[in-house]
Amino acid sequence: MTTAPEAPPASSPGHTIMLALPGVAVSASIAAVAYLLSRWIVQVPLNPIMIAVVLGILISSLTSSPAWITGGLETLPRFALRIAIVLLGFQISIADVLSIGGTGLSSAIVATATTLAVTLAAGRIMRVERNSAILIAVGTAICGVAAIVAMGSAIRASARDMTYAILCVTLFGLLSMFLFPLAGQFLSLDARLFGIWTGAAVHEVAQVVAAGFQHSQEAGEVATITKLSRVLLLAPVVAAITFSLPSDTSAPRAKSVVPWFVVGFALAVAVNSFLPVPGEARAALGVIVSVLFTFALAAIGLTINPRQLLSGNATGLLLGLIATIWVTAVALVVILLAETR
Repeated sequence: MTTAPEAPPASSPGHTIMLALPGVAVSASIAAVAYLLSRWIVQVPLNPIMIAVVLGILISSLTSSPAWITGGLETLPRFALRIAIVLLGFQISIADVLSIGGTGLSSAIVATATTLAVTLAAGRIMRVERNSAILIAVGTAICGVAAIVAMGSAIRASARDMTYAILCVTLFGLLSMFLFPLAGQFLSLDARLFGIWTGAAVHEVAQVVAAGFQHSQEAGEVATITKLSRVLLLAPVVAAITFSLPSDTSAPRAKSVVPWFVVGFALAVAVNSFLPVPGEARAALGVIVSVLFTFALAAIGLTINPRQLLSGNATGLLLGLIATIWVTAVALVVILLAETR
């Protein structure tokens, strides 16, 4: 008489993978749909990552995300996010960053540093939950989704906090994407200055590209490089904030160790700076990064309760608006002051 094979122990990697397979399949399907929609809605350059989050939350609200879908989704998507952060480093080189000159570098650094400080201070005054304030601050100051998931992984933020920060930063980033070209014309900024301002202040890389190239080819190229200089600040900012948190945090971590994916990101930047990755390989890695982000955020969206996400977050939305106004104004002031010297 034959007996059925025993199931893998509940704590084994095999059990985790088997448990996650249905959710992974659903998340991958959502990611595919998100990519199709992002290509179809060409009038508004929506990031497929954002579409995937919204679709995941929508499915969760309609189906209450049964356990057979959400089981195991805490592990694999977060690992995918961390791998994506590492691969993102291959899109940046120190030479590219230095090419924007003193005005570009000063605007990016000052805007990022002051936005982090002001947003975190305002968050404490407004009594926004600490992890939410941190995620909104880094998402606005550095590079949107990538910064949020890197910081969220480092401090072990909840899926709810990460998703809300992504929605908040994406909302104000989209508004900036449409308003910056109009403001640039009103202020009579030339292509170089407009590109630096856009790259130093707009949240997401895709939004920066869209806003910059609306002005001109030169503005789009300068904006993209300036934005990448902000992305370069991701590793030191994540490490600094992680170390600065009190040891009694409810999200335990090893204070003596920088998260491995942050180290990997820094190493990838170093490799691409001194042993430049060929353009075709960088393009392929960029696609992989986008796919991993889209898949993982679709999975996180499936685990979100929409009512819980929206409850009590009006102050968080206001905080995101304050952060956006600050980074926009400070970047512009630094650029104008630098050019008048």
